[in-house]
Amino acid sequence: MTTTPKMKETKTIPINYTVERLKDGTARLLVEQTPVPGPLTRPVAVRYLIDDHGEPVIRRGALLGYDRINPSLLFLVVRAGDLISLGKRTIGEASTVWTHYKVGRGFRLMEIDIKGRRLSYAEIRSRVGPYRLLEQPSECDDSLREFLSDSDHPKWMLPILERQKRKWRANHPSKYYHLVPSEIKESEIRRVVKIAPGAAIRFLLPKLTKIQTRSCIRRALATAVIHAYDEIPPTHLKTAIRDYPSLLLKHQGKRIPVDMLMHCVRIEPFEAFVIRKQFPTDLRAKILAETCVLPFQLFKSGNISRLPAEIETSFRRYPVEWIEIYHNDFSKLFRVLERHGRMKMCPKLLNFLKSSLPPEYRPSLFKFIANQL
Repeated sequence: MTTTPKMKETKTIPINYTVERLKDGTARLLVEQTPVPGPLTRPVAVRYLIDDHGEPVIRRGALLGYDRINPSLLFLVVRAGDLISLGKRTIGEASTVWTHYKVGRGFRLMEIDIKGRRLSYAEIRSRVGPYRLLEQPSECDDSLREFLSDSDHPKWMLPILERQKRKWRANHPSKYYHLVPSEIKESEIRRVVKIAPGAAIRFLLPKLTKIQTRSCIRRALATAVIHAYDEIPPTHLKTAIRDYPSLLLKHQGKRIPVDMLMHCVRIEPFEAFVIRKQFPTDLRAKILAETCVLPFQLFKSGNISRLPAEIETSFRRYPVEWIEIYHNDFSKLFRVLERHGRMKMCPKLLNFLKSSLPPEYRPSLFKFIANQL
């Protein structure tokens, strides 16, 4: 990451901002906000994008270290070419005074000649490119935690960040423990376990007693699924399958028993379909067989133009896995293969199954063939 201090002179008020470039081509845009005489205002920063339906979407950045006297910090994650707005909302009123910018090359801010008012949807559409979702620190603890742990911030920013940490510690200790775990003291572990069990599981697990670990898992099971799976007792694992099947699929799908995996697949079939290629090919065949009948064209399932070829390849490599998913119901199986895999029941396909299936599956196949005559 590189840090580039910037000073931009606009036609309104000079703004002091720093750009911290990230490895993925994005950057942290960090804007200093200094209180001015007059009515009390609260700074705000937003980034615009256009969603898949062509509608403008507004994502708000984080405000750190805010008070009435000292400078504070607005924090947005941006790409070159973005449209952003910085505003000051008068506390106690609905009005906000806005300044709008395009993020140019080198992440330089270029002011747009629309001042004071907010942008209309038509103005946003005319200035924003394709859909480019970025998680903002106001919505993503991981992004904010990584930022706070960085030791390469400019000196002017450090008092602001320290002020914000003190405010969290005093008023929102659970948030503080989640966002600044590196500053947790040994003497605070019992308190963290009590008020922030998720933070304790994620950041302090090796330091917890067995009783503390069980207590945290019971009260922060979703976090335990991701960060302490090996510590989850069987009774809580059953609860996790019921309440957090999507998390289990994404984070522990390769580790849970197959029967539990398929139970999660049946509860969250679209999630399972999207991540199916992360699994070994035999498990992928089971997931594909379970989910291939769903209306993927209605959801963000990626490019499915090659789905029929994937189904045929999967079925020919793992016919037993497919047959078991359909409980030896060859009639239903062939309807699915024909509709979604474009595989017609023909002598060639039947001969393939006769020669490749284990003996215990052949009676059901022969019964199906006999019923077709």
